[in-house]
Amino acid sequence: MAAETRSARSKFGELLLIFVIVLAAALLMAREAVKQADTRPRKITIERMLIIEEALARYMIDTGGVLPTTEQGLQALIAKPTLPPPPRIWDGPYIEDEQILRDGWGREFLYYAPGKALKGYEDFRHPYSLLSYGSDGAERGDHMAADILSWDRTTMIP
Repeated sequence: MAAETRSARSKFGELLLIFVIVLAAALLMAREAVKQADTRPRKITIERMLIIEEALARYMIDTGGVLPTTEQGLQALIAKPTLPPPPRIWDGPYIEDEQILRDGWGREFLYYAPGKALKGYEDFRHPYSLLSYGSDGAERGDHMAADILSWDRTTMIP
């Protein structure tokens, strides 16, 4: 009888150990899945920003180096601008899917042409400014809320 009790305890201990190992593995996998889900909108934003930059480069080639104005906006990559000054040559659309013009959180990218000086970047001018204010939609921020700026590749880290 004592041998049966020890054998039952031993099996219970083995089952408990297996349960703890499976639970720990499940928790680690869940943690990794949450971390991946947190970075997904940021990765989407960066990918879309790169697509828009490439589309702006093709637009400039077709229009003789002219960018869409701030007022014309990124819609000029989808349909020929009607606001002045309309481009003489427009061979678009340069982007087929209008969803590309939104960041990973569903907000429209901010676009300024010529590029506008932003806080902390007053001395730096770029032909255009393309940016997303990150997960919080507000200027500046940390981690997932950090701004993503087309002219500063260090901000394009998921």
